[in-house]
Amino acid sequence: MTKQIKHMRTSKKGKPFVAGSKKIVKVDISFETDVYMFRKHIQFIEHLVDEVKFSLKPDGLYADSMDPANVAAFRMHYKAIKAIGKTEFKLKTRDLFRILKDIKPGTSISVTRLSNKLVIKDLKSMREIELIENITRDFVYPSLKFEYEFSMPGKELFRVLKECSKYSEVVQFFGNPKGPKIIAQGENGKFSEYVGTKIKGDELQIAKYSLEYLKTLNPIFPLYQEVMLRFTKDMPLEIELSNNLAEIKFLLAPRVGED
Repeated sequence: MTKQIKHMRTSKKGKPFVAGSKKIVKVDISFETDVYMFRKHIQFIEHLVDEVKFSLKPDGLYADSMDPANVAAFRMHYKAIKAIGKTEFKLKTRDLFRILKDIKPGTSISVTRLSNKLVIKDLKSMREIELIENITRDFVYPSLKFEYEFSMPGKELFRVLKECSKYSEVVQFFGNPKGPKIIAQGENGKFSEYVGTKIKGDELQIAKYSLEYLKTLNPIFPLYQEVMLRFTKDMPLEIELSNNLAEIKFLLAPRVGED
């Protein structure tokens, strides 16, 4: 069984923009990187939530959201864009990912909001997405404190979690004072490996987490040279990723009971 994350503040009411208004809101966004990188990050979001609210600011695109089961949450700041103006828009994540998936890697795109639509253009084509007026709930990513913290390369974390998935649907994090360890054990056997570099933690911390949710980050782990991981016994796991493209914080509730 997986705990729900109780530290998160949510509200059932969103703040809808006025669809059909005569005033047209126009924002041009040109991505500094190819669409492939942006698509990888949207793919991660699409695996977690059906709908999301984006806040566009001059320094990037922001989004906070939590999955419908209250098990996983994230905050993303996608920095690899140049934006004119500020705005917010809400959409179905599958609609955005479907369009980005059809655009060739290496392609630069521009994104314009026109009232209740999002227009995505490249050199040869134009595609539109219908925006939604409100989402199920607004969400604010919480600030939590953790007893254990370590770092490891993104490619290594990708490899270790892939290996763990061969043995179990649950992964155990051991925060040993001598160093962190990841373990997966099931009917097919057991896998364990000392990983990364301890940054903080003087007492043993043990917690279990669902691999199903951790694997949603697999498309982007290899894009990050170093990944920060924080946890406390029977408390949520926080994964922080940061590079010149984006900054992401991902929070996952622990598994409790026998698996």
